[in-house]
Amino acid sequence: NSLPLVVALTVTRGLCNGVFTLGRVGLHRSYLKCGEDDTVAFGWLGAASAVATLCGPALGGITYNAWPELSHPWTLPYLCASLLLATASVAVWCFMEDTTAVAEPLVAGSTAAASGQE
Repeated sequence: NSLPLVVALTVTRGLCNGVFTLGRVGLHRSYLKCGEDDTVAFGWLGAASAVATLCGPALGGITYNAWPELSHPWTLPYLCASLLLATASVAVWCFMEDTTAVAEPLVAGSTAAASGQE
């Protein structure tokens, strides 16, 4: 019975899903820190998401039951997805700059209050 393995892989995949959101925030804050426009970077991010939307299901279809010795046909696709997401998590942890020193208003319209001008 491969149910415990499928559950463990699903939990692992879920724990890694925050990478995309944190990556977008970090990207924005990095450009904010440099004082540059982040439009092109977010354009590339959107293009990469579109490619991933096409390639992800394709990878799942290719790896479905590709290793018949496994007890469940979905084990290999889940292993691949978990490995890719864990790799992305490690890459973000190791290579992304800390942007906590960037001052940015938390609420839209509070720019004057954050800068001390009222």
